[in-house]
Amino acid sequence: MTLLASQLSVGAQADTSEPHVIQRLGVSPVVGSVASSAQLRAHAKELLAAAKTLDLTAGETDALTDALLDYQRLFEYGVIPRHLDATTSKGPHGFYAIHNAVIPANQHGWILAYSHGRTRTIFYIPNACGNVSIVRSRIPPPPPPPPHQAPPPPPPTPGGMGDGDLTPAPSPVPPTPAPNTSFWHQYAIPIYIIGACVLADLVAQKPYCGFGPGHGDRPPHPPHPHHPTPRPSVTPRPTPTPHDSPTPHPTS
Repeated sequence: MTLLASQLSVGAQADTSEPHVIQRLGVSPVVGSVASSAQLRAHAKELLAAAKTLDLTAGETDALTDALLDYQRLFEYGVIPRHLDATTSKGPHGFYAIHNAVIPANQHGWILAYSHGRTRTIFYIPNACGNVSIVRSRIPPPPPPPPHQAPPPPPPTPGGMGDGDLTPAPSPVPPTPAPNTSFWHQYAIPIYIIGACVLADLVAQKPYCGFGPGHGDRPPHPPHPHHPTPRPSVTPRPTPTPHDSPTPHPTS
């Protein structure tokens, strides 16, 4: 509730009131010029007292206090924007807040960012005056997650085996071929002639065409007489003619 009331207070004044233009910084400083982070922390008490006029939340106050008192946590140094949701100043009766303030351009100082929930608070402390200032903004929500898409079904397993009752689709039946009429157109006349010849043989009882009765009733050819094959004659070998042997001469 404190955070919401603080945001409504700052936002309402920013929307309904005219911007408070500050022509020059350092006219009503909180601590005067701040040249280093050491000087910034040396004036932590005055800075925190001035920050209470900004209607800070407990988280914002703790973040600023930790940054000013914890030497391990350093402020960033950079350019300060011209428009501030609220800044602080010092008058005769102490510290007070100025809402919807506009400061001169090209001012530098110390920067501390703090995020809490959907709100982001940035502290600015100009080095020219040390006036604690804040700028609050809303953190945009994250984009919605993409719509959930169901995974594609697994491909069918060959053979019908798998995680489910997968019945293979029936094979298409080939069309019945049409009857081939070209055969009758090609052989009708020869078949008609053969049929006419067979009919004529049956009526005339004569084998005009070789299909009637009596065809094939002819006696078979007489068998050829069997002649024995003559055996070859054996010619005897000639006997050698004897010759007269010479008479030897008597020896004396």
